[in-house]
Amino acid sequence: MKQNSPSVKKLEIIGACKACKSGKSCLLSGLNAKELTEFEFIINKQFYLAKNTLFVRKGKQVSSIFIVKSGLIKSYRTMNDGKEQINALYQSGDIVGIESIFNGHFSNNLSTLVRTLVCEIPLDLFLTKVGAIKQLGRNLNIALASSLKEHRDLNDLLREKNSDIRLGSFFLHFYEKQKRANVNIFDSMTRNDWSNLSLLRPETVSRVLTRFKEKDLVKINYRKIIIKSPQRLKHCLDNTSIYEDRNHLN
Repeated sequence: MKQNSPSVKKLEIIGACKACKSGKSCLLSGLNAKELTEFEFIINKQFYLAKNTLFVRKGKQVSSIFIVKSGLIKSYRTMNDGKEQINALYQSGDIVGIESIFNGHFSNNLSTLVRTLVCEIPLDLFLTKVGAIKQLGRNLNIALASSLKEHRDLNDLLREKNSDIRLGSFFLHFYEKQKRANVNIFDSMTRNDWSNLSLLRPETVSRVLTRFKEKDLVKINYRKIIIKSPQRLKHCLDNTSIYEDRNHLN
């Protein structure tokens, strides 16, 4: 994995928020033109990060926040056996590692899954604007609540003992999440990524995908996973009796 500093192309910032495709999914949703312009002046820079760039290490002090303009970023920690545990995915409009704002340090490593464009904003200036612009403060509270719910939902999925239901539930969760993204999450995630996210062994992920393919729930083209019918997949997952005990973990 590349471990680069974000030494990439600086872009024109003023006016960028008004033209941003993230739209209503961004933290700046609902701000008027004057407030958007005020916010643009505190953006330190916008830059591209190449695919597989590790740009924040766990424990780094939070001096800036990053908002995804396009692309996809994973938040993960390295476990004792050297494997990754992915605990969040950030897409367009998201504040990367939002829970770290008030911790003082980043609680996980941050790396790109595709070429990604981010906005970097000094933390002190950001918090000043949060206090000055009421809508921005409301949006931050909503984003924090959404992030906490996301973590709870993913932790609930990890408690599922049936491997088919666990992986299928992750698929459905991120199928819904990607509807507002400027990037296809399924195009960006390898089988190993799904293994690290669901905490299933890679060989288990492969077996589950084979069963899903046999039931015509997914289409697999090299590394690309296509959910053919989320409604049918959900129906199958709800009908747990179709799975035998051998599909349970371990």
